[in-house]
Amino acid sequence: MTSLLKGDANSLKYMPIGITRLTSLRTLEKFVVGPGVDYSRIYDLESLKHLQLLRECSIEALGNVSDLSEARRSELYKKKNLICLRLQFGGQGTSKKGAGRMRMTNNFLKAYHRLRV
Repeated sequence: MTSLLKGDANSLKYMPIGITRLTSLRTLEKFVVGPGVDYSRIYDLESLKHLQLLRECSIEALGNVSDLSEARRSELYKKKNLICLRLQFGGQGTSKKGAGRMRMTNNFLKAYHRLRV
């Protein structure tokens, strides 16, 4: 499988269990960062490090990122084939307090020089 969630993924609120085992994915239309409430359905940015062949990815609910180290553990900078990354900063952490965290996360994710953000 090289593509997942093509088409109607608008209502997706969390990632399906086992998505990290799909290591051959090239396109992941939507990756939702979990809010940290129901641990059976949570995926954080670190889950992305297992998807080695990723070329395109859309990450949503980045307001749920708990700290910058979570973004670092995603190891997006190691994704040699990643050329397109879409970011959406909604989520539970989208308050004035979370604005600095969102800026730091955005700056970290843009660090990889081949990305179109």
